[in-house]
Amino acid sequence: MSIFNDNKDLYPTPVDVLEKMVKNEILVGKIIFDPSCGTGNILDFAKLQGAQEVLGCEIDERLRKIVQSKCKLIGSDFLKVRAEEVSHIDMIIMNPPFSADEDHILHAINIAPANCRILALCNWNTVNYRSYKGEGTQKQIELKRTINQYNGEISNLADCFSYAERKTAVDIGFIKLTKTGQTKDTEFDGFYMDEEPEDIQQSGLVKHNFVRETVNCYVSAVKKFEEVASAGSEIYRLTKGFFNGSFGFTCYNKQGNTQITLNKDDFKRELQKQAWTYIFNKLDMTEYVTQKLKEELNRFVEKQQQYPFTMKNVYNMIRIVILTHASRMDAALVESFDNVTKYHHENRYGLPGWKTNDVYLLGKKFVVPDMCPKEKYNDGNKISTLWGRNFDMIEDFVKGLCYITNSNYKKIINLDTFLRHEIIIEHNTGFEVFKDYEEARHGTATKKYQQLYEEGKYPVMHKQEKVYGGSYDWGFFKIKVYQKGTIHFEFKDENIWILFNKHIARIKGFVLPEQTKKGAKKEKEHAKEQKKVNEEMGEFTLTKKRNPTNPEPATTIEPEPVVQPTPATKPTDDDMLKRIKDLDANQVISDFEEEGKRVAQQRKEQEELAKEAVKAESEKPGTLQIRMPIKADLPMLELNFDLTI
Repeated sequence: MSIFNDNKDLYPTPVDVLEKMVKNEILVGKIIFDPSCGTGNILDFAKLQGAQEVLGCEIDERLRKIVQSKCKLIGSDFLKVRAEEVSHIDMIIMNPPFSADEDHILHAINIAPANCRILALCNWNTVNYRSYKGEGTQKQIELKRTINQYNGEISNLADCFSYAERKTAVDIGFIKLTKTGQTKDTEFDGFYMDEEPEDIQQSGLVKHNFVRETVNCYVSAVKKFEEVASAGSEIYRLTKGFFNGSFGFTCYNKQGNTQITLNKDDFKRELQKQAWTYIFNKLDMTEYVTQKLKEELNRFVEKQQQYPFTMKNVYNMIRIVILTHASRMDAALVESFDNVTKYHHENRYGLPGWKTNDVYLLGKKFVVPDMCPKEKYNDGNKISTLWGRNFDMIEDFVKGLCYITNSNYKKIINLDTFLRHEIIIEHNTGFEVFKDYEEARHGTATKKYQQLYEEGKYPVMHKQEKVYGGSYDWGFFKIKVYQKGTIHFEFKDENIWILFNKHIARIKGFVLPEQTKKGAKKEKEHAKEQKKVNEEMGEFTLTKKRNPTNPEPATTIEPEPVVQPTPATKPTDDDMLKRIKDLDANQVISDFEEEGKRVAQQRKEQEELAKEAVKAESEKPGTLQIRMPIKADLPMLELNFDLTI
């Protein structure tokens, strides 16, 4: 077949090999994903085994036409598929192109959701190199040790393609593993309780707003889809008696050069995903939307269709996203910490790494690989981000840092965007980015700068081409980019670096390792800051060294009780739902932030009272115990430290 001659990586998987791959596996009722469909052998086999749904990717346009009727295509180039697009799958069965099998299998593991089963074929030499003899590329080493990280299995299927449709005598390797991790059906269970049918929202209780408009457009679009499908059936009925052929109307979702056919359910799901993105952007809630939240939304839309897309459900979603912001930021910071520190030269996962990344805490300087490798046909020195795979992790890292430092995330440009654009205009509400050729041809950046200046937004224009080997200031970091794809990061502010490690240490229960004398001195300077990290504070004890020649008994001082102010009434869910319905977005978000500020202010006042009491009695030797009245509903916490007179 000519298709084999034109595609050197096309080796359709024989049925007997597939039977070996899925032995002792359960496919019934599962959602199966094949990243490189080829002629569709894996898809056909999975459906025969009882799979609930099969998804696929195929980069060859001719092969896509073959498999588009066999599965739901989610893209053409598998290496560009993102985690949120496959967060609902149960199993990946893959026969990747052997010319890049390491890249494909590593990407599959990277984007697979927690507890996803992965069954992959590869060239046996990809996983059978001899590391003690210095064999194996960096990608092969990373793949094998990633398999070990998840306790995966590797076996040799020998020359099992010797009698296949397209034959080869190459020994075939077989990898199977489960990507372990914590997961649940969806973060939003219990918050979507409106099971009324989707309909045009005309409630007189809610003023007109963009949420109603979005919901109404969604419902109207779904009805139009039904009308078009019905019209197609009617045209066929009217013409079948004399027309030698048949009419049909098909809905396509065009992604680049790829057209993906959608049925009604697919159409509804894709509309909902895009609607959620639109709503979050319209509400200016990008700082709340982490990679994990995108995956949860995709899983929810794909698996929880019993909850219609109605205004009430939209409001409930906004509410739970805001309420769970703190825990989501903590999770993003911990995941970033784990992903970066695993590249230490003595790291917990044994992956190749760099000595600048510390196992127990994140170094002030650290390295992240696979960010922006130079393309093969890139003759210049300009940075390319086309094949980078860690930008989402860095983006979540920055969102988490903004959260713990109370910084404005909207003032930090996305790293991918920063590296790809030469001209950046900062202003008091955000930034604008432009390519050099846009300015050269049309003066686009200059025109925008003048417009922002006239609007009183105080614009500042930066022009800088980003090249390999260059060093740049970006957000919280100084960065340097290398052709092999690594980016070296360095915290610009040491206090933020210390705060981040302390935040991680508190979450994980780490004891920070001993530091150098210089580091210990800095740690002592930040002792007060460390105590402020505690979220609640009540009672503490101050112990002073006694004078041995004139000992005095311990003294306990009880300050006059402070009248407890009546705490502000915390908004109930119904209150918040009502406010969200009015959809003053700033008010919705500030209600939740205000509660945190109120508790922080109470804590600050309490600390001031403690300092005054300590100052009043600091000259007396002995043991001084100060009991502070609790001004908020915070538990008592005892802190001990020594003071030498």
